[in-house]
This record gives sequence, structure tokens and C-alpha cells, in this order.
Amino acid sequence: MEHPANLMMVTGVLMFSSRVDFDRLRALIEERLLAFPRFRQRVVEAPLGVGPPQWLTTRGFDLDTHLHQVAVPTPGDKPALEAFVSDLASTPLDFSKPPWQVHLVDYGPGSVVVARLHHCIADGMALVRVLLSLTDTEPDPPPRATGEMPLEQGFGGIGDLFRAGNALAQAGLELAQRPGRALELVGRGALAAATLAEVALMLPDRKTSLKGELGFRKRLAWSEPIDLAGVKAAGAREGATVNDVLVGAATGALRRYLRAQGDDLSGLEIRAVVPVNLRPLDEAHQLGNQFGLVLAPLPVGIADPHRRLHEIKRRMDDLKSSMQPWSPSGC
Repeated sequence: MEHPANLMMVTGVLMFSSRVDFDRLRALIEERLLAFPRFRQRVVEAPLGVGPPQWLTTRGFDLDTHLHQVAVPTPGDKPALEAFVSDLASTPLDFSKPPWQVHLVDYGPGSVVVARLHHCIADGMALVRVLLSLTDTEPDPPPRATGEMPLEQGFGGIGDLFRAGNALAQAGLELAQRPGRALELVGRGALAAATLAEVALMLPDRKTSLKGELGFRKRLAWSEPIDLAGVKAAGAREGATVNDVLVGAATGALRRYLRAQGDDLSGLEIRAVVPVNLRPLDEAHQLGNQFGLVLAPLPVGIADPHRRLHEIKRRMDDLKSSMQPWSPSGC
């Protein structure tokens, strides 16, 4: 799936209110990240191109080629940081080495850690587990056994964060817990074939200002933190999940953008590709990829936010009973 216009790379931005010491970060990565053998391995093509690519342990692995310390370009504000991260996200990783990098960025009085990891190492939920393995809840923790991550005991809010992230991904489609009503009626193989045919026969989305040729340049931006309690409260008022509310917010943002561009919004739907976690929580420490994809139609044409959220909830509930993530179209 790797392509110049579609770099299969996960880029994470971790912000710190005070400066992070580079030497200490390096020691931490050496102790904990390299405890996962995959981070010393690179991808090589099979001989003569026959068979899938393989993992090969790098001889003379040099950690310093994966770590970089820089400062945000002038004027050193949030737009400059976003532009810097956008440049990184637009630059392919070097496959002659293990496909990951960490940049420590001086940013105002604090620091930012930008981690770039290729998707072939792991999916999003597994990488959350890996990154959390680098963290502690106290400044000077006792030595930790190799590869240990105390997710359930003594991990406080960080463990809660991981469980919340996993719950959010599962809420996207709770397929691991309940494959759905349809599976009670027909065989999985027949349903998967029907789902694949349905996806293959879908008509293209209506032309809008969002459509165009894929480019190589990526632009990244992020909001200020959003209070999770407020999102939960909004969902509770409407009988919706956190996932439903966030998808509704994204749909509303797309509507406002398209309206500003002068697009016709009447009856407009835009399909979004939504990744779905298929990995049980107790297997999150394993690397590799265990996720599916679904096509979620976003009702951009609905103006009323309450009605739009209810329609999104209905559609997401339908997807929870579908075979899209399990079918070849979702792999």
C-alpha cells in the first residue's frame, strides 16, 4: 500500500510543558522501545520478488540514526510547529533502516516529541501500547523489568487512557464482541461475499471541492484539547456514543467547509474510511496489524446537528452489524 501519495506511516505528536532531556529520552528509548525486537529490524523484499517482504535484523544497528533533536523554525509558534510536522509526514521513511524515527523538538518553554513509525510495524492500537510503555506516573520510577508495562496496576490515568482509546476504537464497530444479527441468519462466507459485492458496486461520491488528484504534500493541524466529559455528556443527551459524537462533529466541520466553498449540500453524503480495531485489549502488546476498514457515509447534507447526529448513530449501528471490516474490502 506504500505510495508517494499514500505514505503508510503513523505520525504521533506528544507535547510536554517542560523541556525533555535528549540524553534521558535516548536512554529511555534504548531501554524500552528496543525491548521490542521489531524496532531493530528492517523490511527486505523476498528473493526474486517471490513471496511477501520479510523482516531482517539490522547488523550494526545505530540508534542515533533514528533520533533527532531540532527546534521549531521561526517564529516558533503553533503554525510553525504544524508546518514542521507536515514536512515530516510528507517525507517517506528510509527503508534501508528500521522504518521509524523520533524527533525531539524544542517548542517554547517545553518540548514536543514527534514519532514516525511505519504501519508495517503495527496498527494504531498496538502503537499506543508501545508508546505508553515509554511512560511512567512518577519522575524517578524504580527499574522496570524488560518489556513490562503495568497497564492494569499502578498505571493510573495512563492505563485509563489506553482503555479509553481501545474502547473508542471498539465503539467504532463492536465486532469483536458481537458480530451482529446478520451472522445469525447466514454464513460468514456468503455474507462477506455479498458485502464485497455491495462495496464494489457503490457509485462514486458526488463531485465536490474536496475531490481532486492526490498530492504528495500533507498538511497537519490539531485543535486545542477537548474535554472528554463534555463529549460523553453530549452523547448521553442524544443516546449516542463518544464515537458517534466525534463523527458528528467531523461531519459538521465538513459541512461548514463545503458551504464556504459554495458547494451544493442538498442531500450530500461523503464516504469516510474508518479504521476499526479488531484486536482484543489483552493482545495489545503484540505488534503487527489487526484492523479492518469500513466506509461510513457522512450525511453532510443534513443541516440540523441533532438530526445529523441521530442519523450518524443509526448508520454506525448498522455498520456494527455488517461484515465490512471482516471482508476483503476491509482488510
